[in-house]
Amino acid sequence: MRFFDFFALSVLAIVPILWCRSRLPQINRNPPITDAQAVRIGALISAILCAVYIYRYVVYR
Repeated sequence: MRFFDFFALSVLAIVPILWCRSRLPQINRNPPITDAQAVRIGALISAILCAVYIYRYVVYR
């Protein structure tokens, strides 16, 4: 893997978690989304994005 791949994977791993943690608790919802739930949702999105990126890398290299 090249440097760009490591950079892309780190961005795909970190950004969804930070975005979900900052934005999801602000949604007016009953019951509200807690920080822990937002981090779990972000981690799930992050894992899916990283898996797609790695799959694309393996198939198309």
